[in-house]
Amino acid sequence: MSEADNIPTLGLSPEQFATAFPFHFAVDREMRLTQLGRSLTNVMPGAKLGANLADLVSIARPPVKIEFEALAATTKTLLLLQVQSTEILLRGQMMRAGENLLFLGSPWLTESKDLKRHKLTFDHFALHDSVVDMLQVIQAQTMALEDTKQLAQALSRQKEHLRKAKEQAEEANRAKSHFLAVMSHEIRTPMNGVLGFTNLLLDTTLNTDQRTYGETIYASAESLLELLNDILDFSKIESGRMEIEPTSFDIAATIEECLDLVAAPAAKKGIEVLWKKNGQLPQSVVGDITRIRQVIANLLSNAVKFTDKGEVMIEVLAQHATDDAGGFWELSFAVSDTGIGMNNQQIGKLFQPFTQADATISRRFGGTGLGLAICSKIVELMRGTIQVESEPGKGSRFSFTIRVEEDPQHGTRRFRRTVPDWGDRRGIVIDDNASAGTALANLLRHWCVESLHFNSLDKAHDHLESDARVDVLLLDSTFATPDGVLFVNALKKRFPNALVVLTTAIGHESCVREIFGGDPPRSVSKPVHHSQLFNCLVECFSPEAPDQASFITRAPALAGTARKPLRILVAEDNPTNQKLALLTLRKMGYRADVVANGLESVAAVLEREYDVVLMDIQMPEMDGLTATIEIRKLQQNGRLASGGALKIFAMTANAMTGDRERCLEAGMDDYISKPVRARALQQLLDGISAPPPAPAPDSTVATAENAIRELCAELEPDGVIEMADSFLDDAQDRISEALRYAEIGDQENLHREAHSLKGALSIFRLTPLVDLARAAEDHAESGRIEEAGQMLHQISSAFEKLKPQLMACLDRLRENLVNPASD
Repeated sequence: MSEADNIPTLGLSPEQFATAFPFHFAVDREMRLTQLGRSLTNVMPGAKLGANLADLVSIARPPVKIEFEALAATTKTLLLLQVQSTEILLRGQMMRAGENLLFLGSPWLTESKDLKRHKLTFDHFALHDSVVDMLQVIQAQTMALEDTKQLAQALSRQKEHLRKAKEQAEEANRAKSHFLAVMSHEIRTPMNGVLGFTNLLLDTTLNTDQRTYGETIYASAESLLELLNDILDFSKIESGRMEIEPTSFDIAATIEECLDLVAAPAAKKGIEVLWKKNGQLPQSVVGDITRIRQVIANLLSNAVKFTDKGEVMIEVLAQHATDDAGGFWELSFAVSDTGIGMNNQQIGKLFQPFTQADATISRRFGGTGLGLAICSKIVELMRGTIQVESEPGKGSRFSFTIRVEEDPQHGTRRFRRTVPDWGDRRGIVIDDNASAGTALANLLRHWCVESLHFNSLDKAHDHLESDARVDVLLLDSTFATPDGVLFVNALKKRFPNALVVLTTAIGHESCVREIFGGDPPRSVSKPVHHSQLFNCLVECFSPEAPDQASFITRAPALAGTARKPLRILVAEDNPTNQKLALLTLRKMGYRADVVANGLESVAAVLEREYDVVLMDIQMPEMDGLTATIEIRKLQQNGRLASGGALKIFAMTANAMTGDRERCLEAGMDDYISKPVRARALQQLLDGISAPPPAPAPDSTVATAENAIRELCAELEPDGVIEMADSFLDDAQDRISEALRYAEIGDQENLHREAHSLKGALSIFRLTPLVDLARAAEDHAESGRIEEAGQMLHQISSAFEKLKPQLMACLDRLRENLVNPASD
């Protein structure tokens, strides 16, 4: 047996190992090649067994010598090897393999022409086959572990041998999970471009066929990303790297956010989606909201997917308990549907990874069979259990219970406010779905509005004719018909102050408004958010106390206000992602500069003022973490061009546990994973603190006076004063002209005038007004005419206050020139 035969193959057969890692090599202590991947010679000409590694490559990163012990110390470090005879970089990791070192990697190719130049095809990389092999090996190893346990009971004398076999299997499992994590990073990078540019495309003017094709591409990319996320989550669980990250959250708001995710597909299928509280809920608890939301969303999505008619309902119950550690909450969730259901044999397969309950399900509905397996593991991590009850043709009910902690700020307090005293109020709910109507009627009763449910207009009309009083009407949009309009008109005629609310399926709002004409009733979208409905009642019955609307808290929506005039730098080495970032930011109303690596980002912040840096992590020359550390050092030494606060956000395809922590330790302010969603990016930018308030007029005048004095030292004083007088006479006219262009929507001239105004104001260092003018210029360039006009109105108001003081300042300077003060 040769020395190379001792090199481990990560639990794979030699053939599988050679297919999965065609660009590997191994070296002995003399740094001679003892093993070569089948495709390595395509990118490393001259490579052959026995050749010295130092004659073939140099190390681009990290800075170590090509020596056995030096390389052995880098087994947890990403290596970049420069092939000396070509421009190719090999990227991968070194592993200790007995008396050998084993390198697992692949060439860093950026363009398809590089493949042709080195006589490579995508088959050399074996991405698909390798991923499938990895997943099959993981399943096989899981089964092997169970067999090992049974064998250990029967063959106790082999206990030590089996323990070692188990450790090897777990090590192989971790290696496969790491491989999947690396592959997820490589896939996320192009996925960022696919999803981002498709989203931008769908925001343009397209004909019907083009929009259909674009939406199909986007849906397919989303499905691929969902598959990738499932595999990544599963690899985290299998390798023991998934951790619970507790934070304070609102249970009701979390459920309603999950309902929003399934509202559109449910409306498309005509399914009612409902939720109800079985008792009171705590105002706030502490748990991993991301993972709880993931479980609820997965169960709701499955329920809608496998239900063709009827309804989907989620129920929640909170029970307070105590143990030796103190108080905690036990949350019980249940998601039931009226879908296809399952038999006992199918239920037995539900929580097994890569397994569907029925072989036909994956063909009909798609999916990996990982979702429920991941949900089960997440619930276990949160000290809970998950169960299912089902019957073929009669639907399913998934329930799970988890344990969360008390929120120290609120303890066991149930509600922020009690129900307002609205007196004797009465309501009716008209909905043809019995469950939906009953749930809404019960909800109104909970809020002290005595209510009845009717499934037809005729029955509701009979109730109205019986002289019953109606203060609230909840009308399902299925009754938005001429008869429904007549009923509402009759109700409003008898009870002018009655509150009428339409419960409308998502996407049908405009049709309902057309039916009711110019004065349509209020509406809330289905699934009905309790907070939205409660706010309608507050506005109608307690207009003097609008703060009562905080009875149920909802997560804040994405702000639609004017964006801040931020100066943004994008550090990204991928040309496609560079272009995507610039276009996405431009669509949001921002302009940005772009650099291709960490070194350039450091140089950029030294030369120009920036408010935000969007920093990729893996870049050539200098990675994003190192660049951030260098920038923070410059900031501490006061060497940044901006001189003040600078936000640095990681924008990377890394998505494993600990990645966010490493970014924060390097000095970054936050982390956003690729594919970058425009909404998530906007939330990051919206979270940046507003700039400090503008200096008082007196300080602004003093700054301008100093600027004029400095100009007088460089130029003829009389000329400077003449220039300042001309500016004061002309500035108001220029501001008025810019405002006129804003009113008529002349974007080109508005942008030109704002730019000129900015330059004129900057000469005399009127910094607050310069910032406003810059914001007006940016808004004008991006087509945000209204926001530009708002900035100009602020400039006009401030300038009117400053002008008299500036004129007095010039008079004093004239006097000093005529009669200079003696020392």
